[in-house]
Amino acid sequence: MDGAGSSLFLILVIRSLHNQLIEITTVKSELETLKTHAKHLEAQYLDLKTEQLDVIEREHVNAQKEILSLKDIVAKLRERMENLLLESVEKDKAIKSAEVNAIALRRQTEGLSSEYHRLLDDNENLRDQLASFDRKASYSGIKKHA
Repeated sequence: MDGAGSSLFLILVIRSLHNQLIEITTVKSELETLKTHAKHLEAQYLDLKTEQLDVIEREHVNAQKEILSLKDIVAKLRERMENLLLESVEKDKAIKSAEVNAIALRRQTEGLSSEYHRLLDDNENLRDQLASFDRKASYSGIKKHA
């Protein structure tokens, strides 16, 4: 039994080694599959990362272009605002000058109106005097003929 027991023991050991070798082969095969899958996933990750960086770079470039465009628009609007402010100041000065001129013209008109009314009164007085003179002259002409 010693020989049969050792044969049985060797068979069990060989069978155990065989099962372990099959398991090792299966594990190695699964490991290779996982390595291949990991490489594939890493390649996909790098592709996605590169793609994402490209998208980010394009968006960054577009954002920079838009910022420059907006800065240009802001600069033009500021320049236009400054021009409008200067124009507004000039127009305010012109309005004040026109108001001063209008006040001066109003005063001049009032003075001229007063002078006109005085001249009308003088004219009326002179006409009255002339009419009175004509009446006196015609009255004295009647007395001379009579």
